[in-house]
Amino acid sequence: ANRQGEIPLNQPDVAVTSVQVNALNCPPDVEFRVTISNLGMSGIPAGLPVSLVNSEDGQRLETFTVAEPISPGATVVLEFNYTVPTWLFNEPLNFMIVANDDGSSDALVQDCNPETATAEIEEFLCRYTL
Repeated sequence: ANRQGEIPLNQPDVAVTSVQVNALNCPPDVEFRVTISNLGMSGIPAGLPVSLVNSEDGQRLETFTVAEPISPGATVVLEFNYTVPTWLFNEPLNFMIVANDDGSSDALVQDCNPETATAEIEEFLCRYTL
């Protein structure tokens, strides 16, 4: 059990640790500032996909690929921008931030705690008044 690489806890832990929503330009634009952290014991390799997803239909609205590795304890901050269609003004919108999932069945990183790799933004309103 002391051999490195064979202990399940000796893995990266991809975590979405913060999501800040900026609606100052909404309508029509909303910005999401997302912090991805490595809470695990080994590094996350370069190429980690992180997506903004429409929770209603599962559509990926934007995907970033993190260019650099993320060391244990380190973080990276990404910014997503989404233009809300006019027919969705004043309607509750639901989004998800999904890390380590590129839409295929294969994850880039063997994550020791995959439950932390997503975050939900629920009931967001892009308010429009006349």
